Amino acid sequence: MLRLLFLIALFSIYTTASAKRLSNNSDSTNPPQISEGVLRTRVSFPNNPMNELLSLIDFSKGNIQDQLRRLQDAQQSETYAKKIEAQIGKMTAAEQQAMGQMMMAAMMSPLYATINFDQEKALAKAFALNYTLESFMNTQEGKGKMVAIANDNNNSAAITFSAKNLQEAWQKEQVDAKQYNIQWLNTVEVVSGLPCKKVVYTYKGGKDKAGQLVAYKLIAWYSSQISNRINFAHPFYLDIPNGVLKIEVLYDAAGKNRMLYEVTAIEQKRLRASDFVLTDIHPVEDWDANPVQASMNMLNVFMSQAKNDQ
Repeated sequence: MLRLLFLIALFSIYTTASAKRLSNNSDSTNPPQISEGVLRTRVSFPNNPMNELLSLIDFSKGNIQDQLRRLQDAQQSETYAKKIEAQIGKMTAAEQQAMGQMMMAAMMSPLYATINFDQEKALAKAFALNYTLESFMNTQEGKGKMVAIANDNNNSAAITFSAKNLQEAWQKEQVDAKQYNIQWLNTVEVVSGLPCKKVVYTYKGGKDKAGQLVAYKLIAWYSSQISNRINFAHPFYLDIPNGVLKIEVLYDAAGKNRMLYEVTAIEQKRLRASDFVLTDIHPVEDWDANPVQASMNMLNVFMSQAKNDQ
């Protein structure tokens, strides 16, 4: 479960080399047209009992825990309880265990984010139920910074890193031909107003590893009209030369446990230097110099609300 949490919660960063790498499936005649602007993303967990509740939270309003408590109180009804029981009752024991892992990930992972990007850098601000995560990356320099702040303001952490080392640190899940059968499709679908093609990855093994959830199937929608610099906002390393606007992950063959990452809005606009400023948090730990301490500092923030609830 912790690995799944890392994959969803942390903003893994492409190195400059991977950002420039092209695939045989790229559309070199149609270069990216949107080079600067703001994206809004959302992560959801279809079929999970918590998803309906979490989808009602407005992260732009703040007071996330208060919103969650009010929603939970409103849904303390016999009808709602029976609905959840019926949904769980149709699952096998293994599916129920996987659902529990997904539910924990949903409760602790960023569900909404805004991403400011231009031709050289990107700043993402992601919001979870118990913390806010800010991640800055200069793709030209291959350096970045992360800031995590508990929503109760009782804990915070900041780290700096190189893009290459961060990818290793957070075990960004590699989705490639070694583990997955890959099918590139030419059908065009519109996502957030942009025409997208899609690629389907199907896991060759088909079984979990050491009790950990494995992406059984992953479908990614990508557009040649936007740069792959935006791809640092999702938890998988996909060798796709264009911007990925949507990812659907199935953690079982039947698709009962799913995760959906999608760009919900794209605003093309000129940005200022102030649009790439992170919250000032001290001390700042250098992950390259002390990866263990830097990792623990961030994890303590992610787990802060869970500790307080014990």
